[in-house]
Amino acid sequence: MNAGNTVGRRIAVIAMMAATHCLAQSEDIHLAGPQDGAYERANYLVDSTVVVENGKTLVFEPGCVVRFKQYGEIRVEGELVVRGTLDGPIHLTSWKHRPPSEGGTAPAPYDWNGIVLADSDASLTMTYTRLVYGTIGVTVKAAGAVVDIDSCSFDHNGIADIAAGGPEFFAPKGKLFSYHTKPRVSGTAVAVTTTTTATETGGNRRHPRWVPVVRWTACGLAVAGLAAGIAGEYMARSYQQQGNDASSGADADDFYGKRDAMVAVRTVGYVTGGLGAVGFTVTWFF
Repeated sequence: MNAGNTVGRRIAVIAMMAATHCLAQSEDIHLAGPQDGAYERANYLVDSTVVVENGKTLVFEPGCVVRFKQYGEIRVEGELVVRGTLDGPIHLTSWKHRPPSEGGTAPAPYDWNGIVLADSDASLTMTYTRLVYGTIGVTVKAAGAVVDIDSCSFDHNGIADIAAGGPEFFAPKGKLFSYHTKPRVSGTAVAVTTTTTATETGGNRRHPRWVPVVRWTACGLAVAGLAAGIAGEYMARSYQQQGNDASSGADADDFYGKRDAMVAVRTVGYVTGGLGAVGFTVTWFF
């Protein structure tokens, strides 16, 4: 990629991000249920689930703003085309995402569901689009579904930007992102194979939400267990030596009793530390 194209793409994503923060409202056109055809530049409000049925095509033309109410989504069984351009990007966002003067409140991740490809014949083509404040931006649930994302921007999605049969992940922030699944061969659906072929590509793997909690809990157990094991070892040796040096049998028995207690602490500490270390290691496979 030459320097001119790189600068142009950076300007494009900055313009898309800036436009998202000042989305002006005209009268919303409400959408729900089965939809197909070409939708011209306008403000749309998805009230529940929009379905693109098998054999049908739904197209959003450049400049569309599509807001989604809570749990709203586009379920694709046919073909969805979100055809933004450099001069007319498309915004897919939360119903809360509008100026305060027009009734907007603070949008947040998980405000709406996202785009779901639910059939092996489903396809998504998306260009110059900014998708924000969803749960998962694009989810591929059916092997063979085709995704062709080019020069798009994702942000503020709760679980991931892309979930397509492999690990869920987030697109690079502040960059235009492209992502493609393996196309069908001779009309036959093939298993989803993800390839990120974009310019400014990247994609940071996002672990399931429970992984960080388990990981750092296991890390804490490993450290605490190791510390307890080392302390128990040291104290057991100390009490053993004091018992050996005791001047009376009663004193020696007392020290040996303390030694046995510290041996138990040492054992529990090392076992806990080992389990914590194993748990910490295992979380990196998710």
